[in-house]
Amino acid sequence: MRKILAVVSSCALLAGCATTVTGTPEADPSGLASMLRTGSFATEKRVIPASTEATGKMQEGRRMTELFPPLTTLDPTFQYHGHSGVGALESGEASVGSIFGSEVAPVFAGREVGAMVGANDSKPAPATSSKNVRGATVALLRMPSEQAATAAATDNRLMTPSSNKDNPAKIPTTVPGYGSSTAYTQDWGSSGKETVAFVAHKQYVIGFYTEATPNQIAGYLDPLTKAVDGFAPTPVDEFTTLPSDKDGIASLTLPPSNGDRDGWASAKAAIWDQDHLTTDLKAFTDAGVDIVGYGANQVYRARDATGAALLRDRFMAEARDSYAEVKAIAVPGVPDARCMNIKLYSNLDQHAIYCLLAVGRYMSEYSTNQQEEAIQATSAEYLIFKGAK
Repeated sequence: MRKILAVVSSCALLAGCATTVTGTPEADPSGLASMLRTGSFATEKRVIPASTEATGKMQEGRRMTELFPPLTTLDPTFQYHGHSGVGALESGEASVGSIFGSEVAPVFAGREVGAMVGANDSKPAPATSSKNVRGATVALLRMPSEQAATAAATDNRLMTPSSNKDNPAKIPTTVPGYGSSTAYTQDWGSSGKETVAFVAHKQYVIGFYTEATPNQIAGYLDPLTKAVDGFAPTPVDEFTTLPSDKDGIASLTLPPSNGDRDGWASAKAAIWDQDHLTTDLKAFTDAGVDIVGYGANQVYRARDATGAALLRDRFMAEARDSYAEVKAIAVPGVPDARCMNIKLYSNLDQHAIYCLLAVGRYMSEYSTNQQEEAIQATSAEYLIFKGAK
């Protein structure tokens, strides 16, 4: 289940072979289609534009996310609230500056593409909004050359004090067994001690921001660097040749407000955006999920209809177990939809609308903070799915 918290400040979230057919969606044999409220949402599959430089970078970044070992390799408790960022990593919460600090970002300005993943130890459950957590964000930044990566990972500017005078001092440390690196700790008092490290490997810089120790970081780097060694990077001038869709999975999603969210990922890459990384990996495996499409919603392709329904029911059970209050919402004309109004925190009046829909081997996931929008989006996705084989 993709994390739902972001809808408080944003209307919609991002998260054998099948084929699709063009034409008008099949009639609903139940006779309920006339009840559907689709609003202005498209009700037929869409054409995904060819890759641009920006979307090509995102697809290369999704390839790179497959290289990260589970963060439980870093710390066994880091298995909740997964998150990822791919592509340029220049803006938003998944930017280099946001994670590592604005004073550090210029050191990596020459990167060609990047990917970052993260998780923490806070099991989603009815809770207050002020719980302190431990976790990690790990970045893989591809520089133009091995020399550029080494220069960036050992750049003196990485130790520049934060522009925020209230931030704690950077205390130098080392990552055992890994030269060509810079590492330091920051003691945030009751909020914990962070270890920040930048390690060069081939043409990559691997960055860590975590409560894990330098020894734990070294243990995580061993399998990660091995995975990087076996990876064939796409040259920069070939980013636009990376496919923007695969097997029509992205064409089944609803159009996003930002076209850069178009795309697809393997199940191995998509798992990083789930709330319960270990549990959801099992759900992916049990359901036979092999690919995920991204648009205004996420569309998961399972092994078969049984797998899609299993995934829907597992995600629904997670939502009910994870949040303070969950109330069912009916979607007229779509009896198999599972929509719910979720109270996110026990001590705050913040809600999200979360909808799941399984039709055939496909399962849609849509989140927003507007109930009517969720009903319309799920109804439109139902018609799109009815046109897929």
